[in-house]
Amino acid sequence: MKKMALTLHNLAMMHRGWLPIHGAFVNITLKDGRTKGIMLMGDSGAGKSESIEALKVVGKDIIKDIDVIFDDMGTIHVEDGVPYGQGTEIGAFIRLDDLDPGTPYRDMDRSIFMAPENPNSRMIVPAAPYRTVVTNHKIDLFAYANNYTDEYGLKELSVEDAKETCKMGKRMALGTTQEVGISTTYFANPFGPMQQQDVCEPLIENVFRSLKDNGIFLGEIYTHLGFDKQNRHGLHEAATELLDFIRKD
Repeated sequence: MKKMALTLHNLAMMHRGWLPIHGAFVNITLKDGRTKGIMLMGDSGAGKSESIEALKVVGKDIIKDIDVIFDDMGTIHVEDGVPYGQGTEIGAFIRLDDLDPGTPYRDMDRSIFMAPENPNSRMIVPAAPYRTVVTNHKIDLFAYANNYTDEYGLKELSVEDAKETCKMGKRMALGTTQEVGISTTYFANPFGPMQQQDVCEPLIENVFRSLKDNGIFLGEIYTHLGFDKQNRHGLHEAATELLDFIRKD
């Protein structure tokens, strides 16, 4: 039911001129008052939500607030030459296995758990109020969550490389869907963009050019979930470099 609703919603947004993003978008506020809008894109299991959870851990001493705009599906649209992000859902539908072990216990009083004793079990948790989700939010960083390359940290890409990486939609499938192993999905989004690629192509061109023209960081974040899922060292490295970016003036 969720997949059908997301697909129909995203198709409607594309025909409106908005680009659907399969990812996570948060506003980070540091204790010194600085804020950054961080958007990570990738297909199921790539490490989008996991990177945000790891960021909370490495930045616990300097991060004041993390406002979730979306944790699975959202959009980017351009107004007066400036790209803005909005969310699609007010909650998150997360695999328990992908989270830090303490997270489900921390959020137990505000979550619904689905078959926690089984593989691919899920946790449903509210993420943000509706008014927050549908408000325009500025973007400071846009990165593709890469779980299939044996690299660490955060890497900036040219606009053409970033665009092609995102359109390829490559990932190491970890059993979060019916797929296993390396797979590709157009623009990492099987809910709309894959069905109408001809409509999505000009939207990608417009949005990525706008991201570049506004000096927004474009790149990849290497989550390593396809390599060292158990020790989470790759996630820690990625979150540390992400925190360094947020701390920059």
